[in-house]
Amino acid sequence: MPAQFNTLITLSFVLPLVVGIGITVIVLVWVRKFMRTMTGANLKDGTPAQATILRIWDTGTTINDNPVVGFLLEVRPQNLPAYQAESKSMIPRLSISQFQPGATIPVKIDPQNQTRVALDIFA
Repeated sequence: MPAQFNTLITLSFVLPLVVGIGITVIVLVWVRKFMRTMTGANLKDGTPAQATILRIWDTGTTINDNPVVGFLLEVRPQNLPAYQAESKSMIPRLSISQFQPGATIPVKIDPQNQTRVALDIFA
């Protein structure tokens, strides 16, 4: 067989493999960025507080058949006045009944931007 034929066979195997791995890496980076936005980038460093759910809405997004829900919250940080903030979070389908208007839930407040609040539902 000519050397060019062997190179062509090698490229026809290696090139799709490299492209597939590249696409997978790009998708995983995007998903990580999306999930970080959903959960709050500074959740582990956030200031703990309590919040009351004022309103909920369906965002139209699901992750593994679990809905991403929008929340209007009344956040009550310690030693600071209460304020309203919006947040989105993926809620397990079996736990939806626990996240209704009037419920009090733990949250974490982004220390750099207090309007960014993440539900700390797995605390």
